[in-house]
Amino acid sequence: GPGKAYFRRALSLWVSGMEVPAMERYSNLAIIHFKKYPNDQQLGVAYRDLGYSKWGQSSFREAIDAMQTCLQLYIKAGDTADIGSIYNILGAIEAERGYYGNALQYLLKGIGFNQESNYGDLGLLYMLVGDFETALEYLRKSLVTSKYANLSIGEVFFNEKKYDSALHYYRQFQQYATTSGYNDICKGYARRGELYLVLHQYDSALIYLQNALYPFKKANDRNQVMWVLLRLGRAYKEMGHFMTALHV
Repeated sequence: GPGKAYFRRALSLWVSGMEVPAMERYSNLAIIHFKKYPNDQQLGVAYRDLGYSKWGQSSFREAIDAMQTCLQLYIKAGDTADIGSIYNILGAIEAERGYYGNALQYLLKGIGFNQESNYGDLGLLYMLVGDFETALEYLRKSLVTSKYANLSIGEVFFNEKKYDSALHYYRQFQQYATTSGYNDICKGYARRGELYLVLHQYDSALIYLQNALYPFKKANDRNQVMWVLLRLGRAYKEMGHFMTALHV
């Protein structure tokens, strides 16, 4: 029916990294449809996709509200298989906006539903608070079920200034990203650009960062755009191109 078509279109936009505001529109259309023709599980999916779109636009409070609505609908529908993943997403959003205590609470709740899928988010949380040893422990466990963890492991080694190891895992992630979607490919470009930046390999840094920037801008993914722009500005500044750095 039209409701399923709306949220399938919304999810495809998220995976492909095409346009986050369009994802929001399709999610809202799906919500309107499933409120008219009640289906708690599918209405939950529509709110989940709305949460993704709000997250991608840095509207963290609205993203959390949408994900919490999704969670309640999943619980009402008895969809225990997906409850853990929503706790994980809530934890990741809270961690990104710096609310680490809230993030940990959500992630620990998620363990009770799906331990394996929770390892990656717990690893990221420990990385953010500087406990790299524990972060690697969880991320390596996550790697068994998700090759996405290669990116996070690379970030841990980057933060430890172990750049050869970081580059190895970034390359591993790029191989995975060729089959997972263009948004992931761009994330890999961005992280490699940052790595070359700290190594003062500015030509390579600019190539990778610029390759990541345009698709993120096209998708209106504000979180990733700001992440890349900050590093591009730093690269131009360190190269002595001060006016370019100011206008990035």
